[in-house]
Amino acid sequence: MGFLPQNAARRIDDVLPERRPFAVTGYGGRPGRATWRDGFRAGVALAACCGLLCVSMIPVQADAAFEFQAVGARPGGLGDTFAGWAEGVEGVFWNPGAVAWGKGVSVTGGYERPFGMAAMDAHAIGTVASAGRVAVGLGYLEYGFSLYRERTAGLTVGLRVASRLGLGLRIRRMQLSVAGGANRAWTAFDLGARIVFGPKFILGLSTWNAGGKSVDVLGQGGTAGAGFHVVPNLALLLDVRKEAGRPTGVSAGVEYIPARRVMLRMGAGGRAERLSVGAGVIHRGLRIDYATLYHTVLGLSHRVSLTMGH
Repeated sequence: MGFLPQNAARRIDDVLPERRPFAVTGYGGRPGRATWRDGFRAGVALAACCGLLCVSMIPVQADAAFEFQAVGARPGGLGDTFAGWAEGVEGVFWNPGAVAWGKGVSVTGGYERPFGMAAMDAHAIGTVASAGRVAVGLGYLEYGFSLYRERTAGLTVGLRVASRLGLGLRIRRMQLSVAGGANRAWTAFDLGARIVFGPKFILGLSTWNAGGKSVDVLGQGGTAGAGFHVVPNLALLLDVRKEAGRPTGVSAGVEYIPARRVMLRMGAGGRAERLSVGAGVIHRGLRIDYATLYHTVLGLSHRVSLTMGH
């Protein structure tokens, strides 16, 4: 969430005619004792995901539906810097490779009012069930208003292929409703990897619409993110995101835990430009988060989310 169509009229014109698919080839824990096999697998996954990220940087149409949408108040307070820091159920929306770090069953839900506009309300809900090294997640995201609405339902499968490496695949069914026109629907897939290099450093890589499904209409791109524990209760985060047809965006965030059950956050990012602050409270497996994001042109957005489980 946190997404406002920059050219809704152009999108409506684009989606109503039948489009010919355009294919693009190509392809973000718990630290344990590393072996040479773990290192080799991590290297292979890193190379593959970097290759996919480069493919995703091919510029195509700038105005597309189902572009990347940031979900959750915890990422919102960090300037939407979360590709590497996502873990468990949060990976349903941020990085398919991160869902493999879930424990048991967890659920998250979020609501946002972008720029204080009631007509642009957005909401999302996701859940993950984990058993050993395998996790399966479901997610639903809806955004829009009476004339233009995007709905996305996704199935995510994550696998911890090594103690430090998780890989994931998400299949999304996307439906676009435009007033006065026929509905359209597409199916696309996303890939992700999460690599835990140690107790202090985590790397996440993800790409959405990895197969290049109808990229003349649908959004496509990738994100590389890193998280670093400066001290046990202070983390620095950095994301680099590239969407097809748009300039590369960079964001950074800081998460500080001053007390056992309290989290404070702040962040900043570009493309779109934003400053943010947020906070979270944790109690017995329940976490409530709130964030305020300031866009340099459009003003304030408010985001709240609730997460249960690990």
